[in-house]
Amino acid sequence: MRAPFQILAIPYRLKPNLQYCVLHRSDIDQYQFVAGGGEDDEKPIAAAAREIYEETSIKAVHIMPLRFSC
Repeated sequence: MRAPFQILAIPYRLKPNLQYCVLHRSDIDQYQFVAGGGEDDEKPIAAAAREIYEETSIKAVHIMPLRFSC
């Protein structure tokens, strides 16, 4: 079954210099940010934290959702 929603996370840190976490996918030789799908009754913020940890072993402290309107 397809996940009820998808997340895209861009882990970063400000100090000592601004750095972004970009991952290399060796299977398709491309770079990408952390991405994945929500599970069960998971909220998007919880899914983002889980995916960040699963893919990078980073325990995200502050997750900021991006909001948009159509």
